[in-house]
Amino acid sequence: MSFNKNSRSILKFLSIIFSLLSATTGQADDKSLALLIKDNSKFEVLLHRAKSTATGAVLGGLIGAGIEDGVRSNHDNEKKSLLLNRMDEPSCSEELISTLIKKLEKKEFQIEKIKLLKDAKKSKKTFILELDIKNCGFKLVNSTNIDRLAAFVEFKSKFYLAGEKKPKSQSNLFLGKRSYTFNELLDTNTNLSDEMSGVLKKSGKRLASKIIYSNLKESK
Repeated sequence: MSFNKNSRSILKFLSIIFSLLSATTGQADDKSLALLIKDNSKFEVLLHRAKSTATGAVLGGLIGAGIEDGVRSNHDNEKKSLLLNRMDEPSCSEELISTLIKKLEKKEFQIEKIKLLKDAKKSKKTFILELDIKNCGFKLVNSTNIDRLAAFVEFKSKFYLAGEKKPKSQSNLFLGKRSYTFNELLDTNTNLSDEMSGVLKKSGKRLASKIIYSNLKESK
């Protein structure tokens, strides 16, 4: 694979940064990463809750909006139960994390899972990654003519060099390649587990790429 002149300059700069990090962190590995995972995620169907209407306001402000939210949650939970009749409830984190670690290790990153942020500071890791996994499942992506849903996973990430006080924070939402009507999701020809697995692996790979090339571009 060839690189243009600008890419070569950036890579040279990255090499200098890594050298400086090794010099200033003593025994720290320039590709070492402390990984902190917070996982309170749930499998969800977000169809009715993803739609916005003025019904709540018409019913009477916050009380009406609360009633409407409850109704929408009940409808979504009913659909969730129907899908779970066709599949085992997936973990929103296992394939995401395993794919992330696998790709980083291929790039010779040394990864240590930690339970507390202070542990990362003690371990002298070059990079720290905090993941807060919110939920996954099937989410409304298009309702122009007919409601269509896609597999999704949502999480927040904080990534920074050890010693930095302010991490690079980002909210992440990854969607599956295909969308379906709810009836299509209930069809036995649709492999729900494969759809979920696909989006979880994709998110792990994309996140790993951001870490690998994090110093090649500024955080948005």
